[in-house]
Amino acid sequence: QKTDVPKPDKPAAPGAVARRSTRRGQTLDNFVVGPSNRMAHAAALRIAQEPTAQFNPLILYGPLGLGKTHLLRGIAQAAREQHRSLQVLYMSAEAFTNSFLEDMRGGRLATFRQRVRGADLLLIDDIQFFSAKRATQNELLHSFEALDAEAKQIVLATDQHPKLIEEFSEQLANRLLAGMACPLEPPDFDTRVGILDVKSQALGLHLNHDVLEFVASHFRTNVRELEGALHCLKGQAEFTRRSIDLVVAQQALAELMRHSTKTVSLKEVEQAICQAFEVKADQLRSPDRSRSVSQPRMLAMYLARKYTGAAYEAIGEHFGGRNHSTVMFAERKVQKWIDQGSSLLLAGR
Repeated sequence: QKTDVPKPDKPAAPGAVARRSTRRGQTLDNFVVGPSNRMAHAAALRIAQEPTAQFNPLILYGPLGLGKTHLLRGIAQAAREQHRSLQVLYMSAEAFTNSFLEDMRGGRLATFRQRVRGADLLLIDDIQFFSAKRATQNELLHSFEALDAEAKQIVLATDQHPKLIEEFSEQLANRLLAGMACPLEPPDFDTRVGILDVKSQALGLHLNHDVLEFVASHFRTNVRELEGALHCLKGQAEFTRRSIDLVVAQQALAELMRHSTKTVSLKEVEQAICQAFEVKADQLRSPDRSRSVSQPRMLAMYLARKYTGAAYEAIGEHFGGRNHSTVMFAERKVQKWIDQGSSLLLAGR
């Protein structure tokens, strides 16, 4: 019997392999919990304890470096420890794509499906990688349906809310939206201090609380930025054979702090607005003048002017080829809302 094989996607970069093991040290126990990630951590714990399709799929979403991969690996590690007979499969979306295409071309599609659909707990990282890959999306959808029918848990991670991922098939997008989406946001000050405390101890770096607070005050974007600062301090301690006090930390991190205050890009402003208001980038660039689109668009232009350093013409061009006077009007309008304390989507009523 002939199998109806979809037209293959363009292959992903070589070298990505499915990962059954988790990175040493990334567990649910050493994940630092705060207001920005509490719900995501609680859901991860629940699934590790009872991986029986409670939230299918569980989707962890947020910008890079906020702990999505840590949680995925933590779930996999805890589930394996607590449920010895459980078949756990953790892989990146790139690895899923590469394996699917290679096995399809090699006539081993049944083997691929048996491995993926035979898992009791399937975890896939960076699913935005599936964007525009229709054949792989279709395979994921059918694998999802097969696993869900047997009450097997799926956990996915992505850099934005699944509703905002562009070029996903309608079927797959709707299926993802039926699950539970948990955001991870940049950590607040206290959480950053906690993260630094845990990670500095793991590095064998003994830092006073004033040093931890200094680092937390100057590196705010994500966990990777905090890790970079700690590695810099560790290198300083090893090379100079000096303990790290506040003065040494200030000197060692001076250059890193200068580069951490980078200019925000137009694309980053656009992504933030899309995530906050659940609109798509092409809507912001479209002629749509409805309030649900025009007000987020004006706010995007205002923030772009304030934080990117881009000229009015460049901002207008980015948001649908509009002229500089449109951007200037948006800037004045949003400033008026701020001055009056108006709520967005109520302004102008």
